[in-house]
Amino acid sequence: MTTWFTSDTHYFHNNIIKYSERPFENVEEMNEALVQNWNNLVSVKDTVWHLGDVSFGSEEDTVNLMRRLNGTKHLLFGNHDDDRWNWEKIFKSVQHYKEMKLNKHKLIMFHYPILSWNGGHRGSWHLHGHCHSNLDNHNKGNTRLDVGVDGHNYKPINFDRIFEILNDNKFLSLDHHVSRSISEQLRAIGLKEV
Repeated sequence: MTTWFTSDTHYFHNNIIKYSERPFENVEEMNEALVQNWNNLVSVKDTVWHLGDVSFGSEEDTVNLMRRLNGTKHLLFGNHDDDRWNWEKIFKSVQHYKEMKLNKHKLIMFHYPILSWNGGHRGSWHLHGHCHSNLDNHNKGNTRLDVGVDGHNYKPINFDRIFEILNDNKFLSLDHHVSRSISEQLRAIGLKEV
């Protein structure tokens, strides 16, 4: 069993193709590619954490599409997820924020990126969505990762890949836990302040 993470699928959202420059002709092609990509990776015994902005379709269309997806699914609400829907029809759990341990690593999950999160200075990692990979240039060396489909070939990302990306990175503290300035922290990991 593998644990996967994803965000910002935006099923049934025509404008996301233009906004995020997705390589699809229309929403039907996008939906089918996202479903196929998901099911090619995720088995029925796997777990998937969806970090929000699931769909712009109706509740019925969304439920029908999501039932086609493999795995046990959990949802962290995004800004476009209607809290009046019965999300429990398709997700085992529904919440706004989640902290959990996976393979001895503490994960802090939220739809939005956080600059300073619980235990960041002690090695916890922050997984989020919302930004459609637009923060990637600001993430070099940090222990925060946008798991949205736009930054991962329109596919969920598994924990092993997250480990490869974040394992050697350092937390850039913006709070009282580290006495060095941001400039000093950036220099320590080989980056320059922009």
